[in-house]
Amino acid sequence: MASLARDKDGTKRILFMDAGRKRRTIRLGKVPVKAAESFKAHTEALIVSRALGTPPDPQTTRWLTELSDELHERLARALSWLRPASLTSAPPLRS
Repeated sequence: MASLARDKDGTKRILFMDAGRKRRTIRLGKVPVKAAESFKAHTEALIVSRALGTPPDPQTTRWLTELSDELHERLARALSWLRPASLTSAPPLRS
């Protein structure tokens, strides 16, 4: 479903097709291969859960909440239905 690309300069990218069959890329930068593979696996889990209309598994949900704001923003840009971290961690509005 998703693939991990390793560029010559050592950076990593996650490549996948969205629901509209458009190629999407998430640039991870210079991260260890294991971290990039983990990111890919969790990204795939989010895509599958969205396609099936089910909530993500608890491990992926926990990973998503522990993700840095920068990586969460990159993921949200690629997965247009995912809310950016700034919106999910914002305090509730008071009336």
